[in-house]
Amino acid sequence: MFKLFFQKKKQHLFPLYLMSFFLALACALPAYTQSSYLESYIGLSAVTWFFIISNLITFFTIFVFPNFIKKFDSYFSAGTISVAFMVSLLGLGLSSNAISLLIFFIVMQVAMSLIWINMDLFVESFSKNSTTGRTRAIYFTIINFAWILSPIISSQLLKLGDYRLIYFVTALVLAPFLTTFILSTRDIKHKIVSHENKIWKTTIKLLKNKNLRGIFVLALLLNLFYNSAVIFVPIYLNQVLGFSWQDLGWMFSLMLIPFILVEIPAGILADKYLGEKEMLAAGFTIVIICLSLFSLIASTNPWLWVMLLFLSRVGAALIESMSEAYFFKNVGFRDINKINIFRSNIPLGRIIGSLLSLLLLIILPIRYVFVFTAVVMLSSFYFLAGMKDTK
Repeated sequence: MFKLFFQKKKQHLFPLYLMSFFLALACALPAYTQSSYLESYIGLSAVTWFFIISNLITFFTIFVFPNFIKKFDSYFSAGTISVAFMVSLLGLGLSSNAISLLIFFIVMQVAMSLIWINMDLFVESFSKNSTTGRTRAIYFTIINFAWILSPIISSQLLKLGDYRLIYFVTALVLAPFLTTFILSTRDIKHKIVSHENKIWKTTIKLLKNKNLRGIFVLALLLNLFYNSAVIFVPIYLNQVLGFSWQDLGWMFSLMLIPFILVEIPAGILADKYLGEKEMLAAGFTIVIICLSLFSLIASTNPWLWVMLLFLSRVGAALIESMSEAYFFKNVGFRDINKINIFRSNIPLGRIIGSLLSLLLLIILPIRYVFVFTAVVMLSSFYFLAGMKDTK
């Protein structure tokens, strides 16, 4: 009956939405604790280098990934990468030295990035351009619901064990993802034929297009923010201001609620009424103000920080949903190279953010990372001004 249910749904987005929930939960569970886990072995500066190295490898892997999809197919590539992701999680849970931690951490980061590219192709193949904003907003709302649950789950797991337990449980979370994948996606087992040029030629074409260039840079800037939020905010709140992981669990969960509340209404507004530029401008304004306040506030009042973190995610949710809608209104599921280039802003943003933060931390305390990121994000308004709205 379970299999029959998914066969009836094979032309529908529901199985993909379900897969996105379990995949997001697997990505989110270790996200806010992994920097602290790694630091317990190697120190803060080395943790930053771990992220730089893994994201460099991820960045270059993304650019050869289209060849892998063309040679095999999107179904085979997604299955292979999912297994590699599960193995890396088990490896991180079992590792006891810096070298094995780095190897499995790299595999995990690469696998997470590539599997989301596969998900992009799957979702885009079932999406109509007229409803792209709503489809992507629902997709990201489901993903973000998993992210909201993850800090509470992770903090409870830390009560029962240590950081390793989180990786073992995360590997188990991938089991329903793989089950849904096997039962529901054989209808998209095909080779996606791209009519694009080689990746470097596509990169040049994308950079010459002021709209695609602009939205790429805006997404890159959002990932600079995420880099600071995921790596440095937990360390700052836990080790500098003294918040416990039990407190941080519920604080981070409340912080992520805007991703559920904001993205679907924003997607509908973008499809029917406004377009994306106005909401992108509002999102960047909110994030820049919040980042600046991160550096200024030294209070240990948890509700003050919940409010500030919550507002920062209102801005991030607007940027995320609008950048996704804007980009995918300008490409189709056969534009593999363009999608890969766009997704490369995730590791690229983390590389740039980590390198700049590493240099900054040599001379200044960790809180200055946030205000520096805010200053860099001011450039968003220059690129927004040159983009043509979809409405």
